[in-house]
This record gives sequence, C-alpha cells and structure tokens, in this order.
Amino acid sequence: MQLFWGDEFEGNVINLYDDQKLALLSPNTSGLFQSLGEEQQKKLPFVILPEFVAWMIELTPNKPYQCMCFNFDQVSINMRKRIQTLQSYLPHGLS
Repeated sequence: MQLFWGDEFEGNVINLYDDQKLALLSPNTSGLFQSLGEEQQKKLPFVILPEFVAWMIELTPNKPYQCMCFNFDQVSINMRKRIQTLQSYLPHGLS
C-alpha cells in the first residue's frame, strides 16, 4: 500500500498603501483568478483555489507527495516556490 499526502497553504491577500503606511485585507481575490486565466493556471506547478472568505486563497501542489523521506524536505521548498510564483502574478500594491 502506498501513502499519498499533501499540504495546503492558505494565504491572505493584502492591499499595501506605502504612502499611507497602511495594509488592508483585499476585499475580493476573484480578480486574481481572472487575471491568471484558465490556461495559465494549468501551467502552474500548484493549484490556486478561492477560500470561504473573499480575501483568502489556498495553494496546493498539483500532485500529492508520496510516503518517502525526501518529500518532507520538499514541502517547505514547494511552499516557498508557490508564494514566489503567486507574488509575481499579483497586481502592484497587493501582497
């Protein structure tokens, strides 16, 4: 029997207003999904899903991990890559 497992990363999308030194939760992340488009999302090494509240998103790997020791090291590396990739698609002022 082979064990498959995964992780999920839930994040808040925040509007940053540097000039006012202000950070507010983004009221709607649906624009992010629209800006990526369905084809672009298929090319990503992870899945972006909306969460229950409008300012949150969930990032999960495309493929489950397998029950092997080296996969434990890959989790933090994979999470870091997901954050960096997502930040490269966020419009200016969102973090």
